[in-house]
Amino acid sequence: MSIFEKDDSMNRSVNLCLSMCEQLYKIKSHNLTILFSDDIMHDRLQYQNEKVELSEEPEGLYVPGENGAIFINYPNYIKNPPATLITIVHELIHYFDSMLFVNDFCDGNWDNFENHEIYKTFRLWSEFHAVYRSLLLGREIYAYAMPEYYSREDIIEEFQDFTKINNYKNYIESFDVVDYYHIFRYCAEVMLCIGMNNQITLDYCITNKLVKDFPAFKELFYDLSKMTTYEKAKEHLDLMHWELFKHFEY
Repeated sequence: MSIFEKDDSMNRSVNLCLSMCEQLYKIKSHNLTILFSDDIMHDRLQYQNEKVELSEEPEGLYVPGENGAIFINYPNYIKNPPATLITIVHELIHYFDSMLFVNDFCDGNWDNFENHEIYKTFRLWSEFHAVYRSLLLGREIYAYAMPEYYSREDIIEEFQDFTKINNYKNYIESFDVVDYYHIFRYCAEVMLCIGMNNQITLDYCITNKLVKDFPAFKELFYDLSKMTTYEKAKEHLDLMHWELFKHFEY
């Protein structure tokens, strides 16, 4: 179990992702450490004491706090650097979303973050947001950094192909019961595919099993389509919390 010192390539990847996210949010990062680890769940304990059980080592992990940290899976980086760009952006989106939420809802006090009454809803929305942003932005960063290997046209072609949405559908169907976490992620994936290919309809993406597990999927999808930035989302988090945890009885 080790924290790996970032080499020039790793530093370039991190700095490029961070710069793009700072431009997206129009704010600078503050007191954030980004680390590469081959045992994230162990190494995170120096920043977070909470016991978390996961079936496998995560690709990345954001540990919130006044001195927050992002852990990136080092073996995955070695095997697939382009995919790691998506992971870095994903965790950075969580970081920036959380920083704004703490400022707006917790008076800047990180001690109140995870105890806030709508924290669970915010985390679900931020997962949607992180998937929605990182799947494109991570690829765009790769296309920018390595134009000889990848281009914007490749991104469009990938998400226009029905193979992409079918893979997402098959994955969501693989669960015995689909939970909120995966429903929010699926909303982001569907939104991206529909946005790239107008032949892909929302009805095509909604399977019988999804309707059975979560009948309000369409309503949630349309709500989230209006919440694709933090500024748009923050006004609706209270109502969404009521709908998710008081109204739907899911």
